[in-house]
Amino acid sequence: MSPTKRRAGRLRTGGRAVIPTVENRGLSVLQLNVEGLTTAKLEVLRHLADSNGAAVLLLQETHCTSDNILKIPGFHLAGSIYSKQHGVATFVRTEISWSASSQSPPGSNIEWLVTKIQETSVVNVYKPPPSELSTTSLPSITAPAIYAEFTAEELSEAMSKFKPGKSPGRDNIHPEFVIHQSTTTTGWLCACYTSCYQRLKLPKTWRRASVIALPKPNKSAEDPKSYRPISLLCVPFKILERMIHSRIEPVVDSQLPREQAGFRCGRSTADQVTLLCQDIEDSFQDNEKAGVVYLDLTAAYDTVWLRGLHLKLLRTIPDRHTVKFIMETLSNRSFILQTSSGQCSRLRRLKNGLSVGKTVAAAYHLSTREARRELEVRVDNKCLEVQQAPKYLGVHLDRTLSFKKHLEEVKAKVTSRVALIRRLAGTTWGASAKTLRISTQALVFSVAEYCAPVWSRSPHARK
Repeated sequence: MSPTKRRAGRLRTGGRAVIPTVENRGLSVLQLNVEGLTTAKLEVLRHLADSNGAAVLLLQETHCTSDNILKIPGFHLAGSIYSKQHGVATFVRTEISWSASSQSPPGSNIEWLVTKIQETSVVNVYKPPPSELSTTSLPSITAPAIYAEFTAEELSEAMSKFKPGKSPGRDNIHPEFVIHQSTTTTGWLCACYTSCYQRLKLPKTWRRASVIALPKPNKSAEDPKSYRPISLLCVPFKILERMIHSRIEPVVDSQLPREQAGFRCGRSTADQVTLLCQDIEDSFQDNEKAGVVYLDLTAAYDTVWLRGLHLKLLRTIPDRHTVKFIMETLSNRSFILQTSSGQCSRLRRLKNGLSVGKTVAAAYHLSTREARRELEVRVDNKCLEVQQAPKYLGVHLDRTLSFKKHLEEVKAKVTSRVALIRRLAGTTWGASAKTLRISTQALVFSVAEYCAPVWSRSPHARK
């Protein structure tokens, strides 16, 4: 095949393109986004070029300011554009003759590194970053100073969020101990927390948790997955976490998307269920069909990839010392499993890895018409099961949003719990009025009022 003039445009990262022959040999071009060049990366690039038979290397994001590091054995540097945060470079094998030039389209800030090999032109495109890009746009923490000592006001605010009656951790310090502490103890705690934060050290007891396994309803007691683990941490450690959270919350919250509702102030599960139901009702009004696929991450919080979390924290929080402290609280952790009979397991260490996602086989089709048609969704070439009324955040959503199944379950739960409360009450005996009121609010009202704004208009709510 005779050589013809052809320009090799930008390729995908790691892509490989074959263009006309040079001296009866195929000329291959390999383009890579290297995100900063180092000696180790240059050696890897040489192996990649040899294994792929690449004659030309087009590198993006070199982050170089000089030619000192731009050296690959067996290649000549045909041209480069320097930039501390960006930059490009073109390499050609030493046995190939070439000529290079730099061009720029009229009225554009884009630059072309053009390397000509016989009648073939290979172009490496450099597009500089926007002029408005600057580090001043990064979030900042103004008050209180992120590295400042903890104050009595911060400690008081953190303790005000604790409710009495909660179980203690391994140190057996109950919330009541710190809620009703003296002024002297407050000053000592502030000094202790400041020392832990600035020195990046924590007491060993704070790293240990007591885990209590609560059985899930209608699950086999022989299966370990039928239990919901509850970790009891030390109360002083949870106070320190709350104070750190109060300092970084303004920065983190401003960068979260609107759709993120978990662990955010002023958000609830009822808001998310309402938004989903509104989207479904909008599709009804527009004579469209709506479908939802539920994705459940198995043990999402128990198997967080710590290195990935570290990287995300560095991108989100502008103070590296705070990020180091957060990662310190997540390292060298251990737990002891406690049973209902009081037995304890040996001390076990937590070794978290990459979280593995599991797609729950639950997809459903919502439409007021064509009720027999089903939505077919495939994940990894597996068709997901279609459910008529799947549960979303504790609420069963059927095809017509009548909430019939959900309200039937609520009715059954409320009826059984009211019967239980009645057994505790009597005209001349039984629990006190205060105990009955607290029990009713915890057992009955919590179930009956959950997500009530969503299903209150359903005709089945009056039954």
